[in-house]
Amino acid sequence: MVAFEDLSHQSSGWSEDRLWDRPGLGRVLGPFSNDAITRTISLPENTAAITLAFDLYLLDQARLPTITVGGSTITTSASARPFGSLGIRRSRISLRLRSTAPTLDIALSGTRGGAWALDNFVVIAHRPNGA
Repeated sequence: MVAFEDLSHQSSGWSEDRLWDRPGLGRVLGPFSNDAITRTISLPENTAAITLAFDLYLLDQARLPTITVGGSTITTSASARPFGSLGIRRSRISLRLRSTAPTLDIALSGTRGGAWALDNFVVIAHRPNGA
């Protein structure tokens, strides 16, 4: 595992270090609307693939933010489902991507229409033999 953040205490390395105590969610990174947040993570040598996973919480009429990894926009079939009773929706994003780059560059860019937040951020590096 290269990174794990549940954001309950701090966020590390994000372009926006905005922790938010939201009723019904606890502490998350956000809120964001049409903002973009970025992060670069060093990967171990011989990384052949990565698993990238995180929770996105959507408030109001927010849509899923655009996810960019290594300069490429990632398309997901993820959908947001109701979470709790406060009008919040959650989408669990989990992606396995090929990567031989020495770093993982990720960006999340919001769209107009509502606020969103991030939590439970995980990056796992896989070696060529699948480990």
